[in-house]
Amino acid sequence: MDGGTPMRIGISLSESKTQFYVNQAYVAYLRTAGFEPVIISTLNEVEAYVEFCDALLLPGGIDLDPNFYGEDNVASYKVDPMKDDFERQLLHAFIGVGKRVFGICRGFQLIMREYLRENPQMDSSIGYWQHINGHDQVGTLSLDRNVTSHRVSVLPSGLYGQNDDITRSMYVNSMHHQGVMAVPPSKKPNATRFGNLQVVASSRHGMKAKDKGYIIEGVRVLWHTAELLAVQWHPEELVDVSLIQNFFNQGEVMQTAGE
Repeated sequence: MDGGTPMRIGISLSESKTQFYVNQAYVAYLRTAGFEPVIISTLNEVEAYVEFCDALLLPGGIDLDPNFYGEDNVASYKVDPMKDDFERQLLHAFIGVGKRVFGICRGFQLIMREYLRENPQMDSSIGYWQHINGHDQVGTLSLDRNVTSHRVSVLPSGLYGQNDDITRSMYVNSMHHQGVMAVPPSKKPNATRFGNLQVVASSRHGMKAKDKGYIIEGVRVLWHTAELLAVQWHPEELVDVSLIQNFFNQGEVMQTAGE
């Protein structure tokens, strides 16, 4: 923003029958990175937040309702269709005016679900699992949220804007049990680019040796005129401020794929 005014980043709240709430780590994460968090609730119109905020952060939370996407609920816990609907509205409203969106965990999954819904031709290459083993470190390993548990392969240029196109390895924390899988066509078994969606982090953690493809852990997407970055882990707990600083401040807009 001009004049040294920090960017205003909207962050959606969860709500119960009596409370609005958000994990303090998300708010601290934005402030530490130099941004101004704007708390978004269902009390105001979506359009007002889109006009006031410069970008959007979709945080972690409960599972998405698979029924909306035409699937039976076989392993999705504590779903809230009204929350899903409100965050879908937010997502598409920010995209509609070309403003950037950053997704974490549930936010990653919402972005992926909605992008696949608008691009059904990708169903043969990317799919959604309502449960994968070994990724909920809090529930299965009793680890604190700021402790890492497994490795992912990352593309530094896609995540951090570094002039580095060589895939690197890094450890991340992990607090989810749902996942997005990539099974690239046999003619391109190592594909990481699917139209305007680029996989910037992946792993095979929790998969069996016979399983094909890989688990998508991070994506960068050019959606209409908006750019989105989403990761399956929780960088707010690791205080990885360089990730969002690069994306919201310095990241260059992806080029439209020629496919």
